[in-house]
Amino acid sequence: MSKIKLNVGASPIWKDDDWYILDHKKSKAKNSILGDASMPKLAYALCLICLTMANPVTASAQDWKSGLGLGFEKMQRVWRGLSEAPQMTQCRLASRKAYKGKQICVYKGANRTFVAVYNDASGYCSNAMQCRYDPNSGKSIKSLVRAFTDAQDKID
Repeated sequence: MSKIKLNVGASPIWKDDDWYILDHKKSKAKNSILGDASMPKLAYALCLICLTMANPVTASAQDWKSGLGLGFEKMQRVWRGLSEAPQMTQCRLASRKAYKGKQICVYKGANRTFVAVYNDASGYCSNAMQCRYDPNSGKSIKSLVRAFTDAQDKID
């Protein structure tokens, strides 16, 4: 059985020499087939092709609090007006320390807002980033770096 490529509802921009064109208007193309999708054998074949190729892959998190699902759910609540969007501020790199193959990048923003980012020692720390505004959080650069080094000591 030979295979053909079928263009249903042909358009001049969707054509190639080895494609067969199924359209309700007969065209002068050599591979043109006059008809429509209601032709019984063709309709059956098209449905079979569509059903076998359209194997839906569902992307769902098993745990509703994991990964993208958590952020997307929160943003949906913001878009619906059910909650407020978090207030953001510009945070600038305040400290960077590499320790035992890992690295901490500490950022400082308005009113003593601090954020720590952890990555590999060879990782990149940007000079600035947007972070959630958390005024007077009680954190400091020194306490964040100390907690990072203590955690790395416990791992080893």
